[in-house]
Amino acid sequence: MRVLGQALLTNTNLTELDLQSNVIRDDGAEQLSVGMVENHTLKKLSLEDNFLTDVAAKMLLMILERNDDLQLREMKVRNNLLTEVILQQVELYMRTHVNELKARKKREKEKRQQSHSSTSLQGSKERMSVSAALTTGTR
Repeated sequence: MRVLGQALLTNTNLTELDLQSNVIRDDGAEQLSVGMVENHTLKKLSLEDNFLTDVAAKMLLMILERNDDLQLREMKVRNNLLTEVILQQVELYMRTHVNELKARKKREKEKRQQSHSSTSLQGSKERMSVSAALTTGTR
């Protein structure tokens, strides 16, 4: 898991990681979380059906919250040794994070459209100014 955690630090291609049923324990999740601090490409992570406890889940949540550029949209953690409260916290975090990603994407799209619109508007004004100058100059 240590090597995988280190690989996630520099990953620029991997978008899905399925570690389901790999007998991962809290120490493995800790090593994996090292890479999650800086990862910007992973979108799906499955840790289902392992031996993770509340300690590992809390640590993963804490690490994920620190990553401002996190693109993770799905993290499966069912069938571990998690209490229902922690499982709900993980699911709530993921729903909230996904909504934040959608809102961020929408804002970026609107910003690009505004930028494009203002550039087009500026070009139109410049063409009108040139046209007016030409009309005035020919009289």
